Amino acid sequence: MKKMFTLFVVLTTTALSMSAKDAAKTTPADVFATIEVANLTTSELQVGDQTYLQLMGRDDNADADVSLWLEGYTGEDKAYSVLAANSTMTFGGTDLTIIAGEITQSTDPEKGKVYDGYVAFTAEEDGEEYELTLGLKMYPAPAIEIEEEAV
Repeated sequence: MKKMFTLFVVLTTTALSMSAKDAAKTTPADVFATIEVANLTTSELQVGDQTYLQLMGRDDNADADVSLWLEGYTGEDKAYSVLAANSTMTFGGTDLTIIAGEITQSTDPEKGKVYDGYVAFTAEEDGEEYELTLGLKMYPAPAIEIEEEAV
């Protein structure tokens, strides 16, 4: 917890503090740090006529776990809203409460589907609540070729 508190103290000089109602107006310029998930897994969920895409992965360097749900997923390369109520995330070992977010899907010739964007969140530390924005860059791990030598 001390590590996360120190992170917040250092970043408060550059981070934009926002209220929950301002979270929807968050832009990438408000991002205080970006995590990179290079082992992304995805799964689609169909509920009635609505499709959701779940993005899951981990960034060991930031001690961050990500499980985000994107609303209205069509498979197209475009921006999708994060379904905050069903999404979870940790950063530096601290649970974050996601209040808004937007993730843009694009296709990279080498990495495949790449997801860039941000989530606005709240986190509590020593009885104080912080509201910040975290950038995300997520893509699947590269395929590993296995060579077998038969005798």
